[in-house]
Amino acid sequence: MEITKNMLSKKKRKEHFFRRNIVFFFLIGGMALYDRSFAYLSIRVGSQEIYFTEAILFLGFVLFLIMGFVGGEIYVTRSPLNFLFVLYFTFGIFALLRGFNEYKIDAIRDSVLVYYALFFFIFLWTVNKIEHVRSYVKYVLLLIIIMNIFFIIRLVNSYSPIIKENVLNILPSGNEVFWGFGPIFYCATFSMIRRFRKTLFFIVTFPLAYDLFTYFRRSLFLGVGVSLVFVYFFSEKSVKKKLKKFGSIILILTVIAIIFVLEGDIQSLWEGHASGAFWRETVWIRMMPRIFQRIFFGYGFGPEVVPTELLPDFAITQDPHNSFLAILFRIGVTGFGVLCIILVLFYSQVIKFLKVKEEGKIRNYALAFLGCHVFMIVFSLFNVVLEGPHHGIWFWIIMGITAALFKIEKKNRVELECHSEDESW
Repeated sequence: MEITKNMLSKKKRKEHFFRRNIVFFFLIGGMALYDRSFAYLSIRVGSQEIYFTEAILFLGFVLFLIMGFVGGEIYVTRSPLNFLFVLYFTFGIFALLRGFNEYKIDAIRDSVLVYYALFFFIFLWTVNKIEHVRSYVKYVLLLIIIMNIFFIIRLVNSYSPIIKENVLNILPSGNEVFWGFGPIFYCATFSMIRRFRKTLFFIVTFPLAYDLFTYFRRSLFLGVGVSLVFVYFFSEKSVKKKLKKFGSIILILTVIAIIFVLEGDIQSLWEGHASGAFWRETVWIRMMPRIFQRIFFGYGFGPEVVPTELLPDFAITQDPHNSFLAILFRIGVTGFGVLCIILVLFYSQVIKFLKVKEEGKIRNYALAFLGCHVFMIVFSLFNVVLEGPHHGIWFWIIMGITAALFKIEKKNRVELECHSEDESW
């Protein structure tokens, strides 16, 4: 009996060790990269520029996988989704081998389009209880709040300096992912928020509102808008009334902002950024014939997606600002098709779950994460998202945690059925 208890205690310690350490690697190499400038910290080895933040991420992956398999914590089950992921990784490795000989570090850097998918399995394997999900939700919300407070501090400091410049420079500046996640998490978990509801609403929406009146990233607001419609559609009936008011406020602010943009001095800013939509469309059209030249397996990792000769005169970058188009270019329609099937299977399972699952924490968490994932997909269609750590890791983490929720729900259902059978006896 004592041996069994020791074995269980050892197993719990091991489980805690892996969960704690993967969060550690995630903090250092993943979530800490919410700031673009930190993500691009690099060192030079000869003529090559190496992002050491990516090296930390990759080291975290390797250590987790090796220690997990050796310790018996990781095992792969047979399922259609796992088989598709193996195919996706296979096409990714093939693309890396094709480009590595000529492009070296650039090829490895581009491979994040595939190897970041390991985050799906890391969180699927390590999240085994609803308490784990709750801790991640609290952590993400805390991070969103911290990032938005930093944003407000920077804004206040620009008008009335209260912090020294050298101190301000070390504060992360945040990015669009957290500006989008805030309102989505707030709306999806609205029924679970008991304290500081109004204060939290202000904090999570302020950066978005400020962006609305100053810069107006249309892809950001399109992503948030589509995801909030999705969240509203699957929300509880009691919450929908509150979300209608929230949506009405957002709509009124949007109309005011558009009027302000059209009639104010900021019109030139609007017109300047409008060219971004024009060059995207032009580049995408010019890319398609090149993609069809190697439609099946793509060009591999390393080569530039948009050569200089394809750029229009008014283009501001050589990237197409469409992550899915970049995937299609690099691993072809075979790898891209596998990714699409993965997403279709994943979304069909989650939506089915949301339709049949009764109101409760697990359902709210699933809705919050899936809403954020909808935002990521829409945002990825117009920006460089899946190609970088400060954005791309979230795409796969969200999928992993959501899939873990299914596992937890299934386990709870089995335990409940067993308990009912015992009571009947």
